[in-house]
This record gives sequence, structure tokens and C-alpha cells, in this order.
Amino acid sequence: MELLAPHRKLSAFFFLYGGLIHFLLFRWFVSRGYPAGSETSFVNHPATNIAAVVLPGISVSWFMLLLLRQALRTDSNRASRIVLKGGFYGVLATILALEVFYVLCSFYIGLRASGEPFPVWLWAIPLAFIGIQTYGLEPIIDSIPFAFIYGAIGAAFILKIRERESHSTTAP
Repeated sequence: MELLAPHRKLSAFFFLYGGLIHFLLFRWFVSRGYPAGSETSFVNHPATNIAAVVLPGISVSWFMLLLLRQALRTDSNRASRIVLKGGFYGVLATILALEVFYVLCSFYIGLRASGEPFPVWLWAIPLAFIGIQTYGLEPIIDSIPFAFIYGAIGAAFILKIRERESHSTTAP
């Protein structure tokens, strides 16, 4: 943890980086997936848009700080490996954020059946998840190239931080 102490403020940067990229990607999927005149009240709801920023922001921040820790502990000859791992972490961060979003949506839909007795809405949650997961696979698959690219760009930024750290520790 000592290695990350001076870099804690980077978590806010990676949070904003991941949140902004995923928000733009979400809005792109909405514009592509919902033709004019279709029902968009859920995807345009403020809570949905906030979740499209916060969940990926947390996920990206966590994975990129993990990558930063690994980059600071490895030698400088492994730059390509760090970039590839960053791309992979970008994909993992996106999948994690989407899956958490799908679970939360399932709970929301299941609890909306609150006019029903307890066992009915309890069964509505996994049934809603099956439906959401079915249609949610397309955004997951479509976002993989974008996620890999933003993860690799984040890794390149991490390599710059590592380079700056190595120069500051070798200077007299």
C-alpha cells in the first residue's frame, strides 16, 4: 500500500475517466438501439444515467489502481504487457459494471411487483435478471473493443506515471 499512497488522487481521475467513457458509450447505445418514437423513459431516467456513470467509474478506478500497483512493482521492460493487461482490465471493468447494473435493474423490476405477495416478487427478481441478461449480452459484446482501447489508453497513462516515478527516484 505504500506504493499507492501518493497516487490516491488518481482514483478520482480514473473514476471520471471510466464514468465519462461509459456514459458516452451508453448514450451511443441508446441512440442506436431505440428508434425514434420508441419508449425511452427508463434509459433517459436520471437514475439510469447516474448509474451509467457511477458503476463504471468505480469499476474502472478499481481495476486501473490495481494495474498501477502492478506497474510500479514490475521492471520497465514489460511495457507492452502492462498495456495488454490494461486493455484486459478495461474489458473486465466494463463487464463488471454492466453486470452490477443488470442485477440492480433486476431488483428494481422485481420490487416493482410489490403489490404482489412476498413469494411472487421474490421470484420476479431472477426472472427479470434472465430477461435483462438476455438482451444485455449485446451491449457487453459490442463494448469489448471500446473497453479494450480505453483500458490500453489508461495503461499508457499508468506507464507515464511509472516513468515519472522512476525518474524522480533516480534524480539526486
